[in-house]
Amino acid sequence: MKRNILPEKEFKELLEIAFQEYFTQLLQEPIAQRFLKGKNPEELQKKEIKGIIRFYNMFINDNLSSLKEELTNLGKLHYNLQIEFAIFLEKLDNLELIFTKRLFLSNKNLEKTYPLITKFFDIIKNYVAKGYLLEHIKRESIIIRAYIEQSLGEKFINIKSTIDKHIIWEENILDYLTTGTLKKEIQLDATKCEMGKWLNSIKTKNKKSVSRLTKLHNELHIIAENIVAFREMEKYTILLDEYNQFIKQNLMFMSSLITFLFNEEIEELQRDPLTNLLTRRTLEEIFVNVLDISMITGEPFGVAFVDIDDFKKINDTYGHDAGDIVLKEITNTIKKNLRKSDYIFRYGGEEFVIIVPATDENTFYKILEKIRKKINQTPIKINGDTINVSVSIGGVIIKTKHVIPLSKVIKKADKLMYQAKKTGKNKVLVKTLD
Repeated sequence: MKRNILPEKEFKELLEIAFQEYFTQLLQEPIAQRFLKGKNPEELQKKEIKGIIRFYNMFINDNLSSLKEELTNLGKLHYNLQIEFAIFLEKLDNLELIFTKRLFLSNKNLEKTYPLITKFFDIIKNYVAKGYLLEHIKRESIIIRAYIEQSLGEKFINIKSTIDKHIIWEENILDYLTTGTLKKEIQLDATKCEMGKWLNSIKTKNKKSVSRLTKLHNELHIIAENIVAFREMEKYTILLDEYNQFIKQNLMFMSSLITFLFNEEIEELQRDPLTNLLTRRTLEEIFVNVLDISMITGEPFGVAFVDIDDFKKINDTYGHDAGDIVLKEITNTIKKNLRKSDYIFRYGGEEFVIIVPATDENTFYKILEKIRKKINQTPIKINGDTINVSVSIGGVIIKTKHVIPLSKVIKKADKLMYQAKKTGKNKVLVKTLD
């Protein structure tokens, strides 16, 4: 026995005592109760103790290669059982704390045993994290490429080569995390990669969007640099968190890039000549793009149908030129109360459609209610007279993992708008789409 820090028999005795306290606490937690439902706690406790003792035996006999492999497989199993790593880590930390407390009470050569027991638990955390990481990569690397390719389609041919190289750069990092081998050098300097060079060469009026893209891209490279460093050191517990940040940052960057490219293209498309708003021609495509991003990120988004109350009466009383003035004024009011990432369309006649990405039901309602109030409180001058107009709005929140047709969403929002009209007009109704 090369590392006889604490004989297996004594380790087992301490572990069994520690497990009594640990399991008593565990059984009181709602999450554990759901997981243990239908299982025999005593049998499960014996099984867990037996597994940890086997890991310990590998550890003290320097069979680290097999230990790391088994712990990695354990991490994969936990991932596929949908047990979050944070929960696993919290439970293991608690067990380690209880065990260490028992170790101190036993006074078993603490100067040597304590540091090595700590190292044993650190190895468990580190290589279980590796298992989680490998399963994460296997699932998400396919999703990201599919999302980007689907969003781009046959569009933006002039930048497609640059985006392909960015995807290859990202896949090279994920491949290095999986295998530990670099097939191709990873460019960590954000200004020297193909995407960085392209961002630096963009000529556009929308300089703020380019600045935001550049910032997101730079932050992505900083995270990539951390990932490479932690992988070299085999710090999987930290690496798992960095990887999650990397994936999130990359999705933010790519979704922002696609939105930027799409908005640049929109500038060249036909707009409504009266209001200069987007028309129904572009609504379907933008809706699909926002839906795709929502399905990947898990962020809900909102679609609203806006209709001017008593618009026919305005036209009949003041003439059609007056109706045009009202449409322009309402357009300006709506635009002033939306974010730059939101979309507004002239749907037809006195109807508008609004798309608000990344919002929940409460926030979406507040945005629409603010628009409604501002419209109603803004006097409009027509032929020397001053009138106040109102709108009725139906809003739908979408949070789904499945494709939903735009027609279904518009139908629901339109129905809510009519309910608002029937119950008094000048009102906002918002519901989540089932």
